[in-house]
Amino acid sequence: MSYTIPPSDLTHTNPRRPKLLSAGIEDPAETDSGMLFLPGTLYPQGLTDVTSDGPFRMLDDALLVVTMHSYDFVESGESLPDFRSNRNGVFQVTLEQFGRDIEEIQNKFGWKILSFRELLESGIDLTSRRLKANHRIRRTLLVRNLLLPRTFWLYPIKHVYYTRRSVQELFVRQLGAAVALYGGLLLSAATATFLVRRGGDFSASQAKLASLGIATLLGLVLARAAVSGLYIKTAIAATLLTGASIGLHFPWHNVACAELRRKGGEVETAE
Repeated sequence: MSYTIPPSDLTHTNPRRPKLLSAGIEDPAETDSGMLFLPGTLYPQGLTDVTSDGPFRMLDDALLVVTMHSYDFVESGESLPDFRSNRNGVFQVTLEQFGRDIEEIQNKFGWKILSFRELLESGIDLTSRRLKANHRIRRTLLVRNLLLPRTFWLYPIKHVYYTRRSVQELFVRQLGAAVALYGGLLLSAATATFLVRRGGDFSASQAKLASLGIATLLGLVLARAAVSGLYIKTAIAATLLTGASIGLHFPWHNVACAELRRKGGEVETAE
């Protein structure tokens, strides 16, 4: 991973320099063009938080872009503006502390510091396609609705500007985790209900009552999702109830008859 601390003059429209636009990491670029995009990902006060985040150790091709203003530093004598005030948990940092944070990051992770010139000359992808990819991975249903567990680093890291390859790899991990989680829950619930239904002595009226109960609960869960949003707990509950419904309505008697016929054939053969 590399991180860049940009000077301000490379955003000028000097025709001898590439046009580089500062952009929010979650702002979409609507059209492809020759414009380069470099979204700021964190303020200088956030470097300490970065060093304590485990997933950063796994990234070797991403960027952290430190956006600095004079008012971020105590030595400026300026106050933080209202939208960056300490009531939001953001404080100014001294130049000495900022220097120590940079040194710690370099020693701890081995990251490189790149100037704007080095970044542009390196050929690193700063196109709108990269910005779009970073926007999409942060706006998928799985991410927006927090439908995945917070373990295994399945969510995009807040301060990281991913490459398109890393975005694709992260999306594949998310999709695989979603299939494993919800597919496993669906299969487990269906299998458990099927085995209970098959092994128990249930009348038709009892089966209908159970079906009605499951349908009612599923309706309540979906109604809550419609009002409050579909998040991981609601999604898990809906998946389990759907699986139970599948297991309850599975033609278990056909399976039982087939097994009885198979056992009967074995008996006849033995005789």
